[in-house]
Amino acid sequence: MTDNSKHTNENLLEIKDLKTYFFTREGVAKAVDGVDFNVRVGEIFGLVGESGCGKSVTSLSILRLLNRPGKVVGGTIHFQGHNLLDMTEAEMKKIRGNRISMIFQQPLPSLDPVYKVGDQIVEALLVHFKMDRPSAWKRAVELLNLVGIPDPERRANCYPNEFSGGMAQRVMIAMALSCEPDLLIADEPTTALDVTIQAQILELMAELRSRLGMAVILITHDLGVVAEMADRVAVMYAGRIVEEATVTSLFEKPLHPYTQGLIESIPVLDETRERLTIIPGVVCDLIDPPPGCKFAPRCKARVENNLTICTQSEPHLIQISPDHKVRCWLHEDSGMSAPSVSDSEAPI
Repeated sequence: MTDNSKHTNENLLEIKDLKTYFFTREGVAKAVDGVDFNVRVGEIFGLVGESGCGKSVTSLSILRLLNRPGKVVGGTIHFQGHNLLDMTEAEMKKIRGNRISMIFQQPLPSLDPVYKVGDQIVEALLVHFKMDRPSAWKRAVELLNLVGIPDPERRANCYPNEFSGGMAQRVMIAMALSCEPDLLIADEPTTALDVTIQAQILELMAELRSRLGMAVILITHDLGVVAEMADRVAVMYAGRIVEEATVTSLFEKPLHPYTQGLIESIPVLDETRERLTIIPGVVCDLIDPPPGCKFAPRCKARVENNLTICTQSEPHLIQISPDHKVRCWLHEDSGMSAPSVSDSEAPI
């Protein structure tokens, strides 16, 4: 886990009861359905879960980058005290790339193939700062050097197709950092990279977080990355957060059967197994989800404990300890002295 000495308990981003739905011919898909979490100044906050659980839709909702048929239908997203959902598009343009930046999963498709990478960084600087082009170019070269690209002056004059996947991701990070954002959203930043380059990119992000003091939302399906990088983590399943804790608490005592399954499925180098542990089934249909807990059809704890309530009623997200919350009927009677709360009222 990275050095977290520079982050505070002050909230930079607060999301409450966020609902983002996709209105399709087949029906309404509730991709994000009542999500609550906060990100503190200077911390790395992990958002994990299988593909299709709502992680990327949550990030796009924050930046209001959703295209039809997707739409934010409820909730609030407060950034530095201001609700992003109440802002005009002109106001959001001043936030995007400036105060909040994002690194997307695929670096090469995110770069314009007909412009030199230096010019693409320059454009971001010119949009948000009153700089002349020579000064912006100088800053672009400095940023490429900051993210570890060798011979940055020459490479700034290259086109995206002249970069490897790892180098292209470094360019994306340089662009994201160009305006020194308060919050960086990294959506699966190492998915398409080999293991060695993954480690380099993660080390770079941790170093830059420490140096610049920015907060990071790290979106990933890889719990190994979360264990190494994050300060706190939220686990998503079928559009909802099912567990949230400090990274230490989550790995030492995972409470939700889904989280337990994810951790158990991580291969261990010095451990021999006949076969890898898996979570049976697939993420439920978001248009026609099962009644009760959405994880119930895949949950071995439900079967082992013969819990019928799991398929009848959906549990609330309850506070188990000051740094640990879970959404599961197994722990409904284990909450703190305060009464159980609804999702929109859950303490952060």
